[in-house]
Amino acid sequence: MLKQLLLTDDAHAHPPPDLTSDALYFRYHLVEFVTEHLIDCSRAFNGDLQEVLVLAVVGQVFMHVRRQDGVDPATITRSIAASRIADITGIPRQTVRRKLASLGARGWVEQDETAGWRIVIGDDGIGAAHRPLAGLDVRGIQRGIRLASAYKERLQRSAGPGK
Repeated sequence: MLKQLLLTDDAHAHPPPDLTSDALYFRYHLVEFVTEHLIDCSRAFNGDLQEVLVLAVVGQVFMHVRRQDGVDPATITRSIAASRIADITGIPRQTVRRKLASLGARGWVEQDETAGWRIVIGDDGIGAAHRPLAGLDVRGIQRGIRLASAYKERLQRSAGPGK
């Protein structure tokens, strides 16, 4: 499921160019992005990166449906089982259950009638975790834009003039 959320049909239709000559450049910027983001997440979650992963997986299920045009966030009922989160992340099931309970106690996720977990959505259509994590979200998007810009610049340079 997570692979489906990360891959698009477009990625299969347009394979990336051979970038072996620029591999160090791309790795550097990717590692810089990931490191900065993990440090930021660690600070926001008091060092608990497993809780970050659990919330991220539950959030991806919601966002996968939400990104479709015209979907009312309040009507999204799709959830994910704790065992599936454990399978995806490699985090032991009991640990996933504890992280979900902690996130549930904050009011950020809830268990549905099928025992699956989903994001809690407020009356305003916004996820309950969004406001407390808004700064993390903005900084992450800014980092992502920097990464995309660095990649785009190098890809354009690799393509040569006029391409």
